Amino acid sequence: MADAPKEEAALLAKLKQELKSKKTFVAACGQLAKICEDEEAAKGLEEEGKTAFTVLQTRFSNPKFWQAGLELFLALEFAGVAPAAKWRDAALEASDGSIQRRAEGPTEGSPESSMWLK
Repeated sequence: MADAPKEEAALLAKLKQELKSKKTFVAACGQLAKICEDEEAAKGLEEEGKTAFTVLQTRFSNPKFWQAGLELFLALEFAGVAPAAKWRDAALEASDGSIQRRAEGPTEGSPESSMWLK
């Protein structure tokens, strides 16, 4: 039983390292999001969320990475990790700015605005 915390710490260290590589980032985010299903475990993942967000801001611009980060940030936010809402907003914008624009509603002259005028 005493080995369980060591194994968990080793897994988190491995996943945190995997967040720093394009080859393993998406899978690491998925594994961390899965860990978030256990709300107590999720509360200990703030550091990993911060690492993912920093890596996204500084090194990865492709929307597929931001989408993977978004899923992690949503899981963290659901579990009550405080800074996750800020990370989620940035990931939402970066993963697909059109999602944010659609959430704000149609703008004058957009195809969607003519739909509302009918």
